[in-house]
Amino acid sequence: MQLCFKRWLAESHWMDDEDELPEEPAPKVRRPGELDVYGSPFEPDRQPDLDEYMINKTKEFGSPGSGLGPGTGYLLADGSTVQLGGSSRAQDHRHVVPSSDAMRRWGWPEDVVRQCDQGTNSPAMREMMRRSGSIRVMVSRSELFLDMMARPTGAQMRVIERFISDTPSLQNVILAGAGRRTHEVEPCEAMELLSSL
Repeated sequence: MQLCFKRWLAESHWMDDEDELPEEPAPKVRRPGELDVYGSPFEPDRQPDLDEYMINKTKEFGSPGSGLGPGTGYLLADGSTVQLGGSSRAQDHRHVVPSSDAMRRWGWPEDVVRQCDQGTNSPAMREMMRRSGSIRVMVSRSELFLDMMARPTGAQMRVIERFISDTPSLQNVILAGAGRRTHEVEPCEAMELLSSL
C-alpha cells in the first residue's frame, strides 16, 4: 500500500523520486491489563504475568510501590505493591479480576469461572492470589489485614516486617487464609506466626 501511494505521489508530481515517505509509527503494543480508552483491560489469549496484569490494570490508582500504606491492595511475591487508591482504598480488591472469557482462555477452574459469570468475583480474586502468590492487604492506623493463599515469600516478609516496625500505632495484625484459619495477633507475634506457616 505504501509503495502504491508513493508511486501515485511521484506520478502526480507531489514528490520527487529521491523524496522519502515518513516512516509510519509502530503500532502501540498494549501490555496485559492495560486499559483502553473505554476502560477495558487488555487480556491476551494466554495467561500473562499476573503481577504485570494487576499493576497495569490499577495504574489509575497509583504507581506500584515498595511499602504498605492505606492505598495498598496487594503485596506481590517480589515485594512490590499494587495500589487501589489514594489515602483510603478507593477500589475493591476484586477490581483486578480478569473477565470470565479470559479466565476460560487461561485455563482457570470452571467453578471459579461459573461463579464469576453469576456475579461472585471473590473466588476469582482468590484464584488470582493463588496463581500470582500475591497477598491481599488492608491497612488502617491500628490494623494490618493480610489475606494469603500461600506462605509469604522472603520479599513479602521483609515488607511486612518493615511496616510493623515502622508503625507504632499498629495494635493488631490479622492473618487470614493462613492454614485456612484467621489469626488475630499483636504486631510482635505476627512475624513469628508468618514464619511458621
